[in-house]
Amino acid sequence: MKLYIYKIDKEYIKTKYPQIRELLSDWRKEKLDKLKMEDARVTSAAAGLLVQYALKDSFGIEKRDLDIKFNEMGKPYFNDCFFNITHSGDYAVVLTDDKECGVDIETKSDKNLAITRRILSDSERCYVESFKEEEKQLAFRKVWTMKEAYLKCIGTGISIPLKSFSVMPEECVVRTNEGEDIYLKTFSKEPEKYIIGIASKKDNFKLDIDYIESI
Repeated sequence: MKLYIYKIDKEYIKTKYPQIRELLSDWRKEKLDKLKMEDARVTSAAAGLLVQYALKDSFGIEKRDLDIKFNEMGKPYFNDCFFNITHSGDYAVVLTDDKECGVDIETKSDKNLAITRRILSDSERCYVESFKEEEKQLAFRKVWTMKEAYLKCIGTGISIPLKSFSVMPEECVVRTNEGEDIYLKTFSKEPEKYIIGIASKKDNFKLDIDYIESI
């Protein structure tokens, strides 16, 4: 399992956007063209470049050979090469593996714990609220990224009620309705600001992390 982390040079991508767009596969161009906000297009373009880099590095897949398909919930896949994409703030992240996987990065805060109280399970809410005030947002991000990574790993998106399952940082196992175990971990990038959640169908999985400076 390999994790690719890219700190997005937004000004460079804005300046070179037309040229960068042409470097992307058709499926990513279609996604970009649906986005109305410039910042969203820039971030999505960076994620697209990172996907192509990661798939070539992990599986030897060239851009010309990419025929990305999507499941009924919108999760992308390519043959037996499994990958997942996420981005937040200044970072784009791609996870690759030989089995289904999920990844989420988050920097947002839960103001007044509104999301925590409305969406998280009782045990997750108690976990977040058990921390001192200045630590609650970090706890929230850990729970949120693990839940997102889990849903992305099993490929359902938020069609499953978020309160129907619970995670517990820093590491845990969640059993699906079909009886399959999903293994979850979190770690931080720029401590206390960005949290990355990882989900895998492998027990005791190990991450090979590649910090990308330019693509």
